[in-house]
Amino acid sequence: MKLTFEEFVARPYKLELIEQEGAYYLIIPDLGISARGEELATTYNLLVNRKREYFEAHKALRITKNIPLPSDSRVTTDLKKFFIKSLVVVLVGVTLLSAASVSFTYALREPVRTAGLKTGRVILKEFMKGLETFANEEITKEKETKVRDLIKESIPKLKPYLTELRPLFESNENGN
Repeated sequence: MKLTFEEFVARPYKLELIEQEGAYYLIIPDLGISARGEELATTYNLLVNRKREYFEAHKALRITKNIPLPSDSRVTTDLKKFFIKSLVVVLVGVTLLSAASVSFTYALREPVRTAGLKTGRVILKEFMKGLETFANEEITKEKETKVRDLIKESIPKLKPYLTELRPLFESNENGN
């Protein structure tokens, strides 16, 4: 967006007012321009004229790139908030990616066979714990009947697996 000369001069720069020993000092810190006067209105008009001269000098020299923009504290505050939020999001993202990378690396280093063995051990341990609880627990007649009924119902479903596994058990009995 290209501004006209009048729009450039009309930009709202921040003013600082200092009253000292009966005189008024007005300063535009962004441009480094100041004015001094006995009355506030006169000092302001003098500052406006100096600001116009400042921009006319830059226009005559065709220097428009190095003119400072008006500082807007609200914009800088909003930008600071934006950058802080962005930094937090980036840090959380990096942390999550790092954790995922470490987990993935560990998963690749852990052979599938070892993972299967660990799973088998956990299942066997839980099964043994259940058997131990079952063995140490007093069984009422109703529970005993229920267990027998469940075993009877599961035999037809387990029979194909037992038939497949029988040769393995027979080979172990023969000393192999």
